[in-house]
Amino acid sequence: MFRSFYILLIMFVALPAVAKEFVVSQKNTMFLFQGSPVEQIQVEAGDRIKFINDDPFYHNIFSSSELNRFDLGVFHQGEVRSITFERHGEVDLECSIHPDMLLKVDVQQGANHE
Repeated sequence: MFRSFYILLIMFVALPAVAKEFVVSQKNTMFLFQGSPVEQIQVEAGDRIKFINDDPFYHNIFSSSELNRFDLGVFHQGEVRSITFERHGEVDLECSIHPDMLLKVDVQQGANHE
């Protein structure tokens, strides 16, 4: 019995952490997380954010932060873009079409990636 317990314990400890996916909506020229306006979101390195355009007009997501530079391009209502955050630190996101749309992503160094 103890042998089975130790094998199970070793298997549990050795399992890799699973990256999470967060869904952020773009609605009424705001970023929304879980239906509420958000200016900052915290994730762990290796996690992914999926952006959904819920407005009847175009949006864009880009970051010029040195930590994670990217441009997901322009996308229309109902379209989705995703980005995985590999390195820990702060990443500032913007919409090039609506300059008041800002989102800070606080990427923590977690169990997903070191």
